[in-house]
Amino acid sequence: MSDLTSCRRRRVQDAFNRLPLGIKCDSAAIMIAVDRAMVVGTGIPPQSDAPFRKVGWTATRNELEKLASGLDSLANKVENLHEPAIRVLAQQSIMRAMLGNPVHLRQIATNIRHADLSGIPIFVPRGSELAVRRATGLVQVLSDDFRNITGFCPTRAVRDNKDYGRFFNLVTEIFLIFGIAESVDAAVQRVMKKRRLKKES
Repeated sequence: MSDLTSCRRRRVQDAFNRLPLGIKCDSAAIMIAVDRAMVVGTGIPPQSDAPFRKVGWTATRNELEKLASGLDSLANKVENLHEPAIRVLAQQSIMRAMLGNPVHLRQIATNIRHADLSGIPIFVPRGSELAVRRATGLVQVLSDDFRNITGFCPTRAVRDNKDYGRFFNLVTEIFLIFGIAESVDAAVQRVMKKRRLKKES
């Protein structure tokens, strides 16, 4: 464990230790909370983030061109299969028609190349999206652990248009420890709104 990680872990544990302990809380609950905060706070990425991730115009164009080129290549390969290869494939229950009609494959490739990309933004700030997800995920984890440790429901209290309270202070401190620049208020509001809608559904 690096010095930075050890320092962060101590500070996170200190933040949880300052909370009032509920009747059912023990030291194990605090250690679990620390572990969870460390995992989310350090921003460990999910195993696969590619599907449905937003990308800009250039990345979209390149992705579609690769797909179209792949279809053209498949059409050529299917069209040029020789009799022995067709027979071997048939023995594996793979009929030539299952690989696609070369004419249709080329038509799909052409349609892909003529797709309208005018609605795709030139640039997508992927880093900011990840930061928002990281901040939101951390607040979700902290809200669960706040309830487990204190026995109180995490709430968003506002006075003079400013957030305050133990839960807000905890989130603020944890964000500071991990260098998260996302607005604490905005992140807390997102989580509270999501949970409110879930209760109402």
